[in-house]
Amino acid sequence: MKNLILVVLLFVFFAAAGKSHAATLPTFPSCLNPQGTIKSTYSNGTHGIVGSSNSYSGSDTVYNVLGNSVTQCFCGSDGQGIQTNWFEVSGLTQGEIQDLKNDGWFEVPNGLAWGLADKPYLAKNSNYSCNTSRVGGASASNNTGNGDGVMGLASTGNSFILFLFAFGSVAALVAARILRKSAK
Repeated sequence: MKNLILVVLLFVFFAAAGKSHAATLPTFPSCLNPQGTIKSTYSNGTHGIVGSSNSYSGSDTVYNVLGNSVTQCFCGSDGQGIQTNWFEVSGLTQGEIQDLKNDGWFEVPNGLAWGLADKPYLAKNSNYSCNTSRVGGASASNNTGNGDGVMGLASTGNSFILFLFAFGSVAALVAARILRKSAK
């Protein structure tokens, strides 16, 4: 019985450890308080947003964040903004990339078409309200956001991994109780 419990606990532990692909994301500043070096800026014009086939009219500023990762701050002429965080992913595993895609990131195999480096990227959009009269295109007083106010936190797993850890914890407690009773 003890061996069976040990085998089950080891299986749960290694299954959970094997599924963990948490990538460390760079810290992306909010377009409400843009930071970094300006890579490009356009005060008006038609722009593309990754993941959308629509054309958008307004201003667009791109900031270098870390290495080849950038934040794009688009501010529409209607006051609706879209922040796109571009994460250069040439150093990530396919498992880490897939986890981020499952978390809503778009895969861009080559950044050249978007004015970025000749490397693979993941990009994620979030909405914000902006004021077209400010440099950088954002006004904190008009922010309504989309619930993604915290940016730059690493994706640390998904519900399956959390379930495995919870199950493993309960299994460990049950096993400890059984072993304690059998030792008496």
